[in-house]
Amino acid sequence: MTTASRISCVGRNWNGPSLLRTAVSVTIAVGAVGLAACGGGPETITPSQHFRSRPDLEPPLVRVLTRAHRTAAGYIFIAPKKNVEQAGPLILDNRGHVVWFRPLETRGVTDFRVQRYRGQPVLTWWRGRATHGKGDGNYAIVDGAYRTVALVRPGNGLVGDIHEFLITKRDTALMTIFHRVQRAGRTVFEGALQEVEIATGRVLFEWHSIDHVGLRESYEAPPRKVSAPYDYFHINSIDVDTDGNLLVSARNTHAVYKIDRRTGAIVWRLGGKKNDFRLGPGARFAWQHDARRLPDGTISLFDNEAAPRVGRQSRAIVLRLDLKRRRALLVRSFVHHPPLLAVDQGNAQLLPDGHFLIG
Repeated sequence: MTTASRISCVGRNWNGPSLLRTAVSVTIAVGAVGLAACGGGPETITPSQHFRSRPDLEPPLVRVLTRAHRTAAGYIFIAPKKNVEQAGPLILDNRGHVVWFRPLETRGVTDFRVQRYRGQPVLTWWRGRATHGKGDGNYAIVDGAYRTVALVRPGNGLVGDIHEFLITKRDTALMTIFHRVQRAGRTVFEGALQEVEIATGRVLFEWHSIDHVGLRESYEAPPRKVSAPYDYFHINSIDVDTDGNLLVSARNTHAVYKIDRRTGAIVWRLGGKKNDFRLGPGARFAWQHDARRLPDGTISLFDNEAAPRVGRQSRAIVLRLDLKRRRALLVRSFVHHPPLLAVDQGNAQLLPDGHFLIG
């Protein structure tokens, strides 16, 4: 972790509520984007920026494709990673100019955002070595002066994953975990989650998918080589529901699960092979990410539709659940023109003014 004396800061500081999570500003392209942390394929070197006042900084080159107009207030947060000159959390303004950048000695940086800890806004991110969507790093919490407040890791010998680090109102942290277990004569990556008390590291709750979700519920085909780990679940987001229980998204089962925070039991499944809801027109989703409960009671998620491809294009959707009738209805859908297909990752973030920021 970079010490406070080595923090690289370009431009003005952020200060609290104006940066509560990421704000929509522009459509951007970050260099020639290479391999993402959850995907596969060839990598390309991304061009970097250079500053006379700080020749040690080489953040990726950012190109604005659409000028900002009538956008929500705030900055854009991205986490350049993999095959870049420097990986690290990066804050941009509406013009794509660097506001703040901290290069880290790593190729794995994800989940960069603003959260609240002990009543104050903080920056958080995951850093470490990422391989095929997994990781072995830690989660950083940094204050308004860019000083490290805490480095958080799961307990019980488990390793934190790149997808989610969520600080709760209780000043605890919820973390996604990929965990190797032996099932059906092969190594399986199960999805797990853990809630820890940030101040002490004490484990408060732990959940493992293999205890509740069978291998047959997966849409991911097992590797032909029995020696290769089978990523049957692929946990990629956690959210605290309005009743305090948890919403968990699993990419490879095409399902969002509501989990009892006390017992670990699955309350219901939305999507997947054991779906508890009748899906209305347009409500089906596949290989999804970032399931969130919204203030009006609906649920948003990023519907990848790949890979392998099952739909024409990726989209962000908002669903309304009727728990009595067990129905899920499509409320809103956001698509890009021309069509884009995101084979991995993606998010859909509701902003304070009602806009959505879609990654």
